Formats: sequence, structure tokens, C-alpha cells
Amino acid sequence: MDVKRTVVFGGTFDPFTLGHLRIVEQALSFADEVVVAVCENSQKRPTLSADVRVELITRVVAPLPFVRVEECVGLLTAFCKAESIRVAVRGIRSAAHFEEEQVMAEINRRLYPELVTVMIPTAPELAHISSSAVREIARHGGDLRGWVPDVILEDIARAYRA
Repeated sequence: MDVKRTVVFGGTFDPFTLGHLRIVEQALSFADEVVVAVCENSQKRPTLSADVRVELITRVVAPLPFVRVEECVGLLTAFCKAESIRVAVRGIRSAAHFEEEQVMAEINRRLYPELVTVMIPTAPELAHISSSAVREIARHGGDLRGWVPDVILEDIARAYRA
């Protein structure tokens, strides 16, 4: 019996970056399907609505087979249970980032014991990229080439410009 290996990549993606895209591409190397779950976080106030973020990410991943983008309302673990997903992937930029993600993985495991978190190290050439850095660069009219996918570059520049 073949079981489809679906993984989730959850985040606020405010905005989606080249680093995020690389994680999706790497996840496809071991998964049959990647679900990009656009989540809300009560500790963050996204600039763009979840609907707009879903639309932008959908444009980015359109050329990739077996990737879908969904809005995640509530806890990621509840989303995973509802979708019968048992693997979450996370990108790791640094040792400090690993420790934060390790804590979150344990919280998720306690909420949904079947959920395994796979941490994917960020490619060194992308390790400097973060959504917060992109927001700051965009607010000041900086060049976002090399930070966000070209297909959404102008949308991101407009949306986050001060």
C-alpha cells in the first residue's frame, strides 16, 4: 500500500521570500506533496491579509508540481490533523533560530504527538534573508531583487513601501 507523503510548511510568510521558496523546493525532494500553510500569529500583525499572502505565494509556486497553498486558521497542529499531515518542515537560518524552532517543535508534538518536525538548514547564500529584513528594505524603497521571488517583487515593494 502506497502512502502519500505530504508535508506542511507553515508560517505567516509576511512576506514570502526566496528562503521560503528554497525550503519548499527542498521539501519536494523527499515529499510527494508540500502544503504551504499561511498562518496567523497572535504575536504578529501581518501587513497583508491572509488571502493576499495566499494569492502571492500561489503565484510563486505555480510552476512547482505537487505544491498547494492553504490558509491556516487556528493552530497549525489542528490544520495538520484535519489534513492528515504528520510531517512539518521548518527552515533553519542559525543556531539561535534552531533553538526557537526546537521549542516550537516540542509544543507541536505535545499538541499532536504524531507530528514530526523536519528542520532544513537554509542554504548559506540565503541565510541572511528574513521576512522582517525584507519588510524593512521595502519600507525604505530598497531593491528587493535577490530577496523575494521575481514574480511577486513589485507586489511586495508596493505593499510594504512606507
